[in-house]
Amino acid sequence: MDFKLEKVKLNIDTNSSKHEINHEYKQKIKELFGQFCSEIKNYLKKYIGDNVDTKPVDDLQEDYNNFFEDPNYKLKFEYVKKYTFKKDLKNNYSKAELEKNDFKILREDIDESLCSKEDKVKFIIVEILLNIFQELKDYIQINSSLTPKQFYNYNYFIDSQPRCCFCGQLLESSIKEDKDNKNKKEEYLHADIEHIIPKDQFPQFTLHPENWAPCCKECNMGEKRTAFFKDGTTQEKIDKYKSAIKALGLEYNKLHPLKLWNNYKITYNNSLKIEINNNLSEEAKEFLNFYGIEHRIETMTSRCYDILFNIIQHSNIRSPESLERFLENMASSNWHEINDGYSLNNSPQIWQEFIESILYDECKLMALWDEVKSMNMSIF
Repeated sequence: MDFKLEKVKLNIDTNSSKHEINHEYKQKIKELFGQFCSEIKNYLKKYIGDNVDTKPVDDLQEDYNNFFEDPNYKLKFEYVKKYTFKKDLKNNYSKAELEKNDFKILREDIDESLCSKEDKVKFIIVEILLNIFQELKDYIQINSSLTPKQFYNYNYFIDSQPRCCFCGQLLESSIKEDKDNKNKKEEYLHADIEHIIPKDQFPQFTLHPENWAPCCKECNMGEKRTAFFKDGTTQEKIDKYKSAIKALGLEYNKLHPLKLWNNYKITYNNSLKIEINNNLSEEAKEFLNFYGIEHRIETMTSRCYDILFNIIQHSNIRSPESLERFLENMASSNWHEINDGYSLNNSPQIWQEFIESILYDECKLMALWDEVKSMNMSIF
């Protein structure tokens, strides 16, 4: 893509706290966005003409600067993805070209007879924004062996455990060696960055760090519901979002999706039971549905047996009695906290009740013992 930005430099003192690093990182992202707004105006004049209206860029920047600061702020930039292409891209371009998502192909193939000049301007702005986010390493220079996204995710968790913002499981970590300095090793999390307010509908927040939250790769690959509030303009949808967050007792400019789990009462007594507060507003329920919280709870619960067998595989269980003692220990201790990778979710009672449903049912306990024997046939 022939759109260039100067890299912003993030110089971190090794003695800096996570809070200081997190703050500095956010400032650099905002600096990068400001640079984008300056450069995109020249880019639009080059590809559309000197008389192009660059007001959408000003609107985008105003939204970026004010939305998370002023609870009464009204959005200025409205984006509806409704462009039409001149050609059948599948027939005119190779699969490799399309997979690369060649921006030049997309930009030049917008049919201006079916797409206004203003929409074309917005399309170009949004495509470049998305490209910058996807290739963040090309725009941020950092004195670290980690990528900019790895660095952000690791320093995001200042006073809390590193948990996926959706399913709540502890994020696994690894150590990366610096290619230039073998003695320098840095920890990073296996995580992606999730946009709380979806970037495809609200591109003004694509590069906004207040709209970012780390999530596990599995949750990032799984799609949320398709509609961020089904009907209404961009402003009406964002008003519903604010209303929903208020009804859920949260702050709209400090939302972490994991907090949404607090609106459910979850029990496991032979079968999963999910109860939601029926006094919630329709906007709140629609928002919870968008993030698919119930589905995520069901998915995590279905992993109970897998998690249990993963733990058992690494334990020395040689009799029904030792299995029973093992389960008693798991039910009474915080296994969901001390076993990285085996953390069930943000509601540990599911795990505890699942274990107790086996422990206090002799038929289930013996069936599990038969599974353990089958799994470790070489021992018995």
